[in-house]
Amino acid sequence: MSALADIQRVGRALADCFGMFDRREQVLREELLRSQQGPTVQSSDMLERRTRRFLIDGILRALGWDAADPTNVREEARSLSDAGDPLYFDYLGLSGDSRAPVLIVEAKGADIDAPRPRNGTVLSALETARLVANEIAITKGAGGVSRLTAEWRSYLRDIRTYVQSLDATGRNTLRRVAITTGKWLVIFKNPVAMFVDDGLPDANCIHFFSSIDDIQAEVEQIYRLLYRQCLVDDIPLTMSVAEALTWMRSEHIDGYLRAALVVTTTSGPKRRPYPTRSIYPALAIETGSRVFFVVDYDGAPIEEKLDVDDITYLLDAMRAKGAALETRMRGLIGPEAVPKSLSDFKGLPVSLATALTRERQTAEIGSTAAIAGADPEPQAKRLVSATGEAGVDSELVIVTGTAWFYKLNSSTGPACRFHLWRAAREGGVAADSSPIRYSHESFTQDAQDRHCAHGDHRAVRSRLCHLDVIETHLCCRACVFEDVCWGSGRSPSPCPTLEPIATLGVEMATPPADR
Repeated sequence: MSALADIQRVGRALADCFGMFDRREQVLREELLRSQQGPTVQSSDMLERRTRRFLIDGILRALGWDAADPTNVREEARSLSDAGDPLYFDYLGLSGDSRAPVLIVEAKGADIDAPRPRNGTVLSALETARLVANEIAITKGAGGVSRLTAEWRSYLRDIRTYVQSLDATGRNTLRRVAITTGKWLVIFKNPVAMFVDDGLPDANCIHFFSSIDDIQAEVEQIYRLLYRQCLVDDIPLTMSVAEALTWMRSEHIDGYLRAALVVTTTSGPKRRPYPTRSIYPALAIETGSRVFFVVDYDGAPIEEKLDVDDITYLLDAMRAKGAALETRMRGLIGPEAVPKSLSDFKGLPVSLATALTRERQTAEIGSTAAIAGADPEPQAKRLVSATGEAGVDSELVIVTGTAWFYKLNSSTGPACRFHLWRAAREGGVAADSSPIRYSHESFTQDAQDRHCAHGDHRAVRSRLCHLDVIETHLCCRACVFEDVCWGSGRSPSPCPTLEPIATLGVEMATPPADR
């Protein structure tokens, strides 16, 4: 689903929320009228509670902030003012596991007026922003004449107190403050600079939406200002099948490719360590401008054996486990869906949230945004990414298209003498001082048919290779990415030329990349 389609979905959710409140409002007001006969509860308080429950909660949920999820939003979160007085945030939007504050929402009852001057004049959105900015400057001690209503002067002082109550970390992660009745909405960008830092507030960072019609007409702007994934990306790059089924929806999925999660760790004694490589089948799910990996964490990993030339066991196991994973995911990817080829895949985005916002993101460690942002000069088509999981030597997701693994069982084409280190040394092209053994960076060894000992070729290959981080000595002819990396420009490849083979009048050349 594209960003535009996602915005349209938010627009429909907001329209449903407003429609539901409109149908309930008369009943709510009748309940409120009856409650005014009681001696204890003020009607304004009751209206605010009902406004929050039946309107503001729905607006926030449409924008990705679920008040029912305490890891997402905390209601009535506590803080202390500089004077030690208790404070209660109506809604405090959090960034995820770190619980860092990202959004403060101050809720008001449905009958509270939008910001306006004391004389009651109705102003444009820009004029209202300037009016509010002037009042914030006054609350910060800039002097001047206040033109705002007393009610709104009090609201802005309260918001300033809330922002000031955050510690240094909270101020660093806070991205937005909003105040709303659900029938109008004011959003403050850069709230720490706006309410706390020295200097005059920037009216261009204040966005005023004066009515429900205005909110619906400007849904794209509101989406970019308040949508949760525009402000913080804490969705992990990889997830289990159960996690994917919990939050993904089939109507949001654009397609999928086969993939693998490859984990390399160190085993054995400290003096004689050796690498262990565990492999899990995965699906790379495309949704909007994002790519997520659903991994078969439930099954035992497939261990890539050392000193084994024939990897038929591994390829067969990946196909079987991968087919089972596709079956489990059919409800999301579709009963008739087939994986895309690598040639049809645009690649992993440089910044997986760029389509949502061009502003600086507060990205969780290990999230898709944090991982993508760590690669300032990516390849034109990015097929490999570190997951960012802590405590693992090397953990990568690798998009393989229609194949289930990135290695072939053997090198294609005519026999090549440069699988051997001795031949490369005799030819003066061996970059290694001795035959290579298995390591974290290479899971082939000298003389294997998938091994490349040609140092000059590997120096050129390192600029193009997607797998260079874990397969420095893999022969390109034994890799499903050969055509993706090299295209038609295979020079200066030392591999023997692949001659077209005439069979029954049909010309056949290099096999496709997804073999």
